[in-house]
Amino acid sequence: MILRRICGAMCSGAMLLISHSAHAATYNVKNAPYNATGNGTTDDWNAIQNAVNDAINAGSGNTVYIPAGNYLLNSSISINIDHANGLTVQGDPGTTLLNGKTNDLMRVTNSSNVTITNITGDAASLWFTQGTITAVSGNTATVSVDSGYPAANRSDFSTQIAAGQQSLRIWSDPAWPNYDNTLQPVITGVTPSGGNYIFNLDSPLDPSMIGKKWAIWNFAGGWGIVTFFNTGPVNITNFRWYGGGAGPGLGISKNSGTTTITDTYIGPPPGSNRLVTAIGGIGVQGNRGAITIDRLNEQQVDDDVIDCGTDLAHITGHPSANVITTPSNDGNILGYYMGDTVQI
Repeated sequence: MILRRICGAMCSGAMLLISHSAHAATYNVKNAPYNATGNGTTDDWNAIQNAVNDAINAGSGNTVYIPAGNYLLNSSISINIDHANGLTVQGDPGTTLLNGKTNDLMRVTNSSNVTITNITGDAASLWFTQGTITAVSGNTATVSVDSGYPAANRSDFSTQIAAGQQSLRIWSDPAWPNYDNTLQPVITGVTPSGGNYIFNLDSPLDPSMIGKKWAIWNFAGGWGIVTFFNTGPVNITNFRWYGGGAGPGLGISKNSGTTTITDTYIGPPPGSNRLVTAIGGIGVQGNRGAITIDRLNEQQVDDDVIDCGTDLAHITGHPSANVITTPSNDGNILGYYMGDTVQI
């Protein structure tokens, strides 16, 4: 599916004034003092984060350059771009950030005039597994696992199965790239069986499902790039999110500045046999700035192209006829502005 140009209600012709430092610099993450390896096995989070911090602290107009390579990010937090003004994070066509944690790949917060370009994101290890249904008998299905994918009884899958939180997704129609959302039996148990696995299900499975592809996934893994509370433009271009079964590709939330997404791909790596990309495409919520999305290509994503939502807040008081109070520390709201519409 190709989506072209969506513009929010606050689109205008206002001029943007962008200031630049007198001596804009490029911070190469592979150079000293950062010394990122890009070898896919050494944790490069510290090197990239330090380069980002130095570029932000040095003023506007600077670039963090991430040359081609596979950069493992194993820190418990994201690459954070915070309080930046006039920063570019630029990769090459072969620049891949591998997310080895449950947090988001990259976050842009409280910033303005930020550009992220030529970055690919993927999971360091897959958050899902897949295979083929080889036999069916009543409420049980025997399945094989595709080569290179995690075991069906991996601990995180087993924990969710024990809690009744795991369903068997089945690709019942070979002509359709996503699973059949009308056919999701809950898995009640999993047992290894001669190199295969037996799933116990909460309902019988039709024998016609023999030979069909299946997948299960962990509900974790972080998002790709998320943006919060940005007061000026954020531009994301040539971003590729392979996901590996992790969270959605992009999150756009509570920004008063404009957000522009261009030439973005959310899907499996080209040439791979992955059934699952991400648990969602783009999440959009609570923005006051215009959003433009041009040339977005999503493939094998488990949710709609874009999910739009509004903010909900508990009412803590009703002191007079036309006055309500809400928690001042509610993390789900940015705050109210003159002209906002409130529905109760």
